[in-house]
Amino acid sequence: MSRWPLLLLAGLCALPLRAAENVAERFERLKTLAAGQWQGETGNGTAVRVDYRTISRGTVLVEVWQPARAPRR
Repeated sequence: MSRWPLLLLAGLCALPLRAAENVAERFERLKTLAAGQWQGETGNGTAVRVDYRTISRGTVLVEVWQPARAPRR
């Protein structure tokens, strides 16, 4: 009996585990944005402010877009 089907199956089973690790690493990198405010312009030149913060014990990253002149919440 050939070992190829078994090796292929083992490789396919490992893919979701590796993908989950990449997602966790990338989310941790995104959370570093939570310490700051970002300002910029939209494509039509409107000034905007983007605030990032984490909620729910750091498991959710919230992104809030506002006009640059809007009062902070």
